[in-house]
Amino acid sequence: MYRHILVLATDHPASAHAAQQAHRLTRALGGRVTLLRVLATGGTSQRAAALAQLQALAAGARRAPGVAVLVLEPPGAEPAPAIAAFATRSGADLIVLGLGGTGSPADDAQGALALALAVLSGVPVQLAAAPSPARVGGPPWLRVVEEAGPSRSAQRLGGQKSS
Repeated sequence: MYRHILVLATDHPASAHAAQQAHRLTRALGGRVTLLRVLATGGTSQRAAALAQLQALAAGARRAPGVAVLVLEPPGAEPAPAIAAFATRSGADLIVLGLGGTGSPADDAQGALALALAVLSGVPVQLAAAPSPARVGGPPWLRVVEEAGPSRSAQRLGGQKSS
């Protein structure tokens, strides 16, 4: 199974959820987590902020995860090739990225990065969707079930019609 999970820590709000999901997976399956933050340039204050973010994301882990800061060369280069190379060098079995699930431009960017990583690294990429606030009427799948009513559901399952 997955022995080494690489979590990409970004400015996306769902990064914390991605780290929590990776910590839960390693608790269940064993293995280890590495939290990775990618910087476009490597200033001292940027590195300090990145390390502070990684330490905060490590808070939910039973075992301390590895932390790494990767500075892009040349500055401002596309991150996907550098992340894919890091995943290969570190022996990652799975890359996890956080996603808000709102269809925002930030989600679109995370999705594009996930596709690029899957192609370049050959490592499976998991999008960890952050829990959304409760929707009016519940999640869409629940509304469909409720609209079908108990009698239709029971008939499909071979049961008797409810009264």
